[in-house]
Amino acid sequence: MYFTLFCLYFQEINDTVIRKIELRHNPTQTVRRITQYHYNRWPDFGVPSDPVTFLKLLKKVSREHPSHPDHPNIVHCSAGIGRSGTFCLVDSCIQVMNKRYDVSCKAPNFVVFKSDFFVADKQYLLTRKSLTFC
Repeated sequence: MYFTLFCLYFQEINDTVIRKIELRHNPTQTVRRITQYHYNRWPDFGVPSDPVTFLKLLKKVSREHPSHPDHPNIVHCSAGIGRSGTFCLVDSCIQVMNKRYDVSCKAPNFVVFKSDFFVADKQYLLTRKSLTFC
C-alpha cells in the first residue's frame, strides 16, 4: 500500500462532524495530519437554513486552523463550486473586514467570478446575508 489512513478522532457537534485524520506515505513514512469539518446541513444547490450556524462553522475553522500559504485550508463540496465558493467568499470577505481593508477595490473581482462561485442565486444571497451578521 502506498498510503495508510488512520482516523484519530471523530466528534459530531450539532450540524458538523469533525475528523482528525493521519495520512502516512508508506515509502517515506512522511505523515500529514488533517482536520476535516463536514458540515452536513447544506444541501447541494441550496443553502443552510440558518446563516448563523454556517458562520459559527466558518469562524471555528478560521480560529482553529487559520489558512497559511505553507499549509492552506482546502474547501470542497461535491462539485467544487457553489458551497465551496460561498464558503471561501464569505471567509475572504470576513478577513478583509477584520483587517479593515478598503473592499471597494476587491469587490469587482468577486463580481467577475460570481458565476464560478455560486450555482444558485440562494448561495449569493446567503453570502450577502452572512456578511450582515459580521
